[in-house]
Amino acid sequence: MVHAVIKTSDVAKGRVTGFDSAAAQREPGVLAILTHQNLPKPVLTGESKEGKEAIGPSIQMTFMPMQSDQVFYAGQPVAIVVADTLEHAQHAAAKLRVTITPEAPVASYQDTKAQRYNPGGKPDADAEGTKRRGKAAAAFAAAPAQVTATYVHATNHHNPMEPSATIAHWEAADRLTVYDATQGVSWQQRALSGFLGLPMEQVRVITKYLGGGFGCKGPIWPHSVLTALTAKAVGRPVKLVLTRPQMFTSVGHREDQEQTLRLGATKEGKLLALLHEKTSTTSQWDDYAETNSKFMGMLYQCPNFEATTKLAKANVMTPTWMRAPGEAPGSFALESSLDDLAYQLGIDPVQIRLLNHADKDPSTGKPWSSKSLKQCYQRGAELFGWSKRNPKNGLTRDGKYLVGWGMATATYPVNNSQGNARVRLYADGHAVVQVAATDLGTGTYTVITQVAADCLGIAPDKVRFELGDSVLPTTNISGAPWELAPSLRRCTRLRRTCGRSSPK
Repeated sequence: MVHAVIKTSDVAKGRVTGFDSAAAQREPGVLAILTHQNLPKPVLTGESKEGKEAIGPSIQMTFMPMQSDQVFYAGQPVAIVVADTLEHAQHAAAKLRVTITPEAPVASYQDTKAQRYNPGGKPDADAEGTKRRGKAAAAFAAAPAQVTATYVHATNHHNPMEPSATIAHWEAADRLTVYDATQGVSWQQRALSGFLGLPMEQVRVITKYLGGGFGCKGPIWPHSVLTALTAKAVGRPVKLVLTRPQMFTSVGHREDQEQTLRLGATKEGKLLALLHEKTSTTSQWDDYAETNSKFMGMLYQCPNFEATTKLAKANVMTPTWMRAPGEAPGSFALESSLDDLAYQLGIDPVQIRLLNHADKDPSTGKPWSSKSLKQCYQRGAELFGWSKRNPKNGLTRDGKYLVGWGMATATYPVNNSQGNARVRLYADGHAVVQVAATDLGTGTYTVITQVAADCLGIAPDKVRFELGDSVLPTTNISGAPWELAPSLRRCTRLRRTCGRSSPK
């Protein structure tokens, strides 16, 4: 195995006009210096409709670097240095000189050059465009009580302790094994198959231990594909580990964004109108925006609702899912505005939420399958001693400290998908359970072992659980509740087959 180091652009927009690799080539152990001029090309990229369909749901950024001389964002890979050791590769990469002619970039949606647009394409488009119920603007204008507030969020980065890393090994000209830091080995297998033009069964992805993921290791990013192409170029297994600075520019981020909320209500605190407008930055290629308003139309009873998303393309890489995508900044904005309304009207924050409690889904009129929010408010208030709260700011103290008392409602969707598991029960009483899942530190190894033991009626030490390999039965990515729930259902079905072995 040899080591690869990425050389990145230090400008956000421009064109590569030259490489001076003489000093780098003279360094000991250097095997190759790859650029857009000599790197093998992928068969497909996400920039075409055909490529996007073949690569599948893990494609987040459709642009693939090192295919031309163009630079679109700071930190974009422009060269890869391969050497026999990591230190040799790092030293040679430091001596490689890349000349880039800079151009004026667009920094964010706040840039005066940025052009804002509605990604839905028409006023009444669905998600990430505009959603309407009733006549929110008119109802807000006529409301006796009004609150308008704008919330600005800076760019956030995941940056787990364990950086993203890839090892690519071409075991034959048409057979690839990849060890990758990915939250979804099955998704990654399909993506690499699409990029490289290989049948899926000839691509194997292995991830036994991931470390932190938080969403940034869910999609496939360019460095994984570049590692596979580099290994093909040098004819050796290649290991590439992103540096800590590269983690800020290689695996997405939560976009910088601005949310404006307008709440209209009666003097008693009953909501009449809720309007939410989000503006955020996306990349030059992809219309990505967190769906901050996804829950706003259903969390509280409100007859008039409108949510609009506006984007601005800038010279950044494509944003991505982050822990609590959209729901976190969206909840912050809505709950802060509702608190402001309660303060304006002199209503207790818990009471104003009870007053606007949605007994049915306001967006569909359908009943909830279950909902215990009122009981949560009551129990939380009891445990917290909410009745002792002084509603006037600045009057509650603990010695020299001012003390604030607050509450808020939070929500997150239930996500469901198909998953598969294989269970074998042997004559000596032990079992093997296999799932192509990833344990990102949330205990998948432990939980599935416990559930399988319970379903089969054997001790946990009689269960061997195997995961993290694309040759095993497929599952969705490890994110939200997607991975664990399908696997649990598969194991639970064993109980209904009297503990007999099941092929799936």
